Amino acid sequence: MGSQPPLHCTASGQAWLMSLSDEEALALVSKQGGLGKPGSGGPKAPWTIQQFLADVQVARERGYGIASETYRPG
Repeated sequence: MGSQPPLHCTASGQAWLMSLSDEEALALVSKQGGLGKPGSGGPKAPWTIQQFLADVQVARERGYGIASETYRPG
């Protein structure tokens, strides 16, 4: 019943993570199982720490999160 999508794969997760320091954001994502875990995202999900941090930085600059094929395809 319901699911808990990885924070790094959703717009609302990005919005939350962008309000934290890089270290805090990485700690939360690690607590959820980390990046690159099979089945933890769509085809455009960040799979490396560098890509994850770049995505969070872009969200900070933009002021909001965007999820386009990061949680599920399509």
